[in-house]
Amino acid sequence: MIVALFGVDGFGVITTYSETTDVTDVSVTDNIIEPLTTEGGRAFYVNPGVLNFTFQRNQITGKFGGRALAQAKNGLVEDNSIDGQGLGGRGLGSWGYPDADVWGHTTFRHNVFSGLTLGLSIIESNDVVAECNRFEENDTAVVILDNFGATNFDPTTIDLHTNSFLDSSTNGLDNSAITPGAVLAENNWWGCVAGPGNPGCDSVSGSADYTSFATSVPGCVSCSDDSQCGDGVACNGAETCNLLNSMCQSGTPVNCAPFADQCNDAACTEPSGTCVVTPKIDGFGCNDGDLCTSNDICQSGVCVGAGGSGDADNDGYCDLQENQAGCNPNDGKEIPVQPNVYSGGRLSRGGEVLLTYYAPADRTIHVGTDPSCATSGTCNLVSGFCTAGQVSDPCTTNADCNQPANTCRVVVNYAATPNLTLLKAFYKVRGTPKQDVLMSMFSPAKPGCSRKLDFVLPVNFKRAVWRVKASGTTGGKLRRDRDRVIYKP
Repeated sequence: MIVALFGVDGFGVITTYSETTDVTDVSVTDNIIEPLTTEGGRAFYVNPGVLNFTFQRNQITGKFGGRALAQAKNGLVEDNSIDGQGLGGRGLGSWGYPDADVWGHTTFRHNVFSGLTLGLSIIESNDVVAECNRFEENDTAVVILDNFGATNFDPTTIDLHTNSFLDSSTNGLDNSAITPGAVLAENNWWGCVAGPGNPGCDSVSGSADYTSFATSVPGCVSCSDDSQCGDGVACNGAETCNLLNSMCQSGTPVNCAPFADQCNDAACTEPSGTCVVTPKIDGFGCNDGDLCTSNDICQSGVCVGAGGSGDADNDGYCDLQENQAGCNPNDGKEIPVQPNVYSGGRLSRGGEVLLTYYAPADRTIHVGTDPSCATSGTCNLVSGFCTAGQVSDPCTTNADCNQPANTCRVVVNYAATPNLTLLKAFYKVRGTPKQDVLMSMFSPAKPGCSRKLDFVLPVNFKRAVWRVKASGTTGGKLRRDRDRVIYKP
């Protein structure tokens, strides 16, 4: 290991300038570079004239007033620590002078920038990649600049992704270039789940495409303590730094399921991360376990039944109960409204109140892993209904819930909207004609009832999709709901 000490205006490494490449490789690895006094000049300056520049596993510590610049044709700056120790300094950078199509093409990867005025400066450089870096407690983490004399600069060639931006006092990213073009800055962690500019998040200034953004610290970013891993969401559990591999580990989400039952919902609340139990509305359909009571409803969080009747369609809901819900007691596919797990595959500005779904939990269903397709089902012995496999069927054992191979169950909840109308419903398996399933599967659509749908998928299918469209008046407005669910092997 080499410890290099330099006075004010000193350079750690410098190469001579030549627009004709005369040095094939320059490699600087495993060094400590720090100023001799209170401030140094630049940790390095690699001028044009170098084909390949590698800067790995070095520690730059203390304040350097000038940026450490890479102008080589190709650069790799990886696994370094750049710590301004809270004194400021201008960190690292690349410069595409004199021609951004030729010089300054640099990848910055797995570095840690902290305590700096500027962490990373990209000065009119094309094809710059910054990935898996941690920027922490800098004034500005990344800045894009131009108008320094290089030609052919194009900001859209800059790609910043899977980085972690924490506690920048001014900006996480500042595109100050006057050359038009948005910098690509997707899938970065900006310090909070809500994204740039929100409370607790770093901000973005200038033209940049930062959506989608990460909702937790990317797994490729290194850490040294737990504070660098937290996502600020208590219900996600406590994120920690695994000191064995210096990577963040996800927390264990708070599980509120043990506090919920058919007459009570339970949800984790912020910022405490505790479970809050809320009774369902009085009159919500339930099953008290006694098939002789047909008027089982929730009252103050307790399932209460009275009276007696049969269960003509053997769907686990007695006839009187289905009659009171407005459902057909002779239709085994139609049952009282079920818990809402998923609100549809396409947002429609309020129309999600018309159709909701119990299983799946997302619009893309992987048949081999999704509970709604489970060939080995799960019976909730408390409620007496299947929660995996033949979801919402009555059961006494797990085997009662087993789903036939390549079959997936969806329960669609129709809103309690008097003028609810199904407009279209189609089912399409790749390589086969589209099927109109409006009448055969989705109908009738009784307001306030649910309908069980079983989709049979061909052997060795690649992709299948169903789409449904409904309309109805809620809140005094006619709304339309267009949803889709995608099946994949």
